[in-house]
Amino acid sequence: MLIASLAAFLFAPAAANAGSSNRTKKAAPSSVSRKTTRSVARKSPARAAKPPAGREGRTPPVRSLAAVVVDGHEGKLLFTKNERVQRPIASITKLMTALVYFESGADPDDRVTVGMEEIRGAGKTLFRKGEVVRVEDLLYAMLLKSDNVAARCVAVASGLTTDGFAARMNRKAAALGLSDTRLVEPTGLDPGNVSTALECAMLVEAAARNPAIRSVMATREYTFRTSRAVRTVSSTNRLLYRSNDECPVGKTGFILEAGYCIATCLDSPGKNIAVVVLGAPTSSSRFREANDLIRWALAATVR
Repeated sequence: MLIASLAAFLFAPAAANAGSSNRTKKAAPSSVSRKTTRSVARKSPARAAKPPAGREGRTPPVRSLAAVVVDGHEGKLLFTKNERVQRPIASITKLMTALVYFESGADPDDRVTVGMEEIRGAGKTLFRKGEVVRVEDLLYAMLLKSDNVAARCVAVASGLTTDGFAARMNRKAAALGLSDTRLVEPTGLDPGNVSTALECAMLVEAAARNPAIRSVMATREYTFRTSRAVRTVSSTNRLLYRSNDECPVGKTGFILEAGYCIATCLDSPGKNIAVVVLGAPTSSSRFREANDLIRWALAATVR
C-alpha cells in the first residue's frame, strides 16, 4: 500500500529521497495568481529518478510550486519538487472530509436541510436555504463540483460539532501518518488547511481505498433530485476525460493562497501511481503538468 510504503520517506532525512433515487452518473473508464504563502521549509529543485530511454523518459518541466510522483508498488518517489514544504491545499481538504464522514458511521441515505450557516461565506453553490438533500448526493456535489456548502452539510451530517469535526480530521491525519497536515475546517476555503505534496499523495490514496469515495471520484457527471430541483454536477477533474482507459481519480483545489492544485492516483493491474501538483499558476497548467507526470511515470514503471 502506498501509505505504508511512504511512511519511511516521511520520517527519513530529506537527502534519502533525492533522485528519486432519480440519480444517474457517468463514470470514467474503469481501470481503475497571486503570490502564495511563504513556505515553512527550504525550497528544493525538482528531482527525478533515472528515467527510461526514449522521448517518454524526458522529465516533464514543472512550474508548480510543489509536486510529487510516487510509485506505490515499488514504494519509490519517482519525482519530487518541494515535496515536504507545507502549503495550503484548498479543496484537496475535502478528501479528508469524506474519510471522516464515512468513519462517523452516519447513513448516506440521511437527509440534511441546508441552513444559512452552511451557505454564509461558502461562495458559489448549487444549494439554497431550506433545501433538503440526501447526504450521498452531497458527497457527489462535494467531491465532483467541489461545492463548499455540500462539504459543510456533510460535516453536519456526521453528527459532530464544527470543532469536533476539525479535531477528528486531525486525528485521522495523525492515524495516516500525515505529520505535516493541519486542518481547521471541512471545505478548504481556510488557508489554515495545510499539508505537503507528499502527504497529499498519501491522502488521495487513502481516500481511493474507500470504495464509496473512489466510486464518486471516478464519476464524470451525476444527476440527483433535491426537495427543490433536479441538480447535475460534473467533475472538475479534467484528467477523467483522458483519451485512454487509465483515468486517475482525485481531487482538485484552488484558493488564492494555494494556487491551483490537484491530487490524483491511478491504480490498475501492475500500476499504482500517485501524482500531486500544488501551487500551479493556472488551472490548465495543473492538469497539463499532472498529465505529463502521469505519462512519464507510467513509462518509467514499465521495465
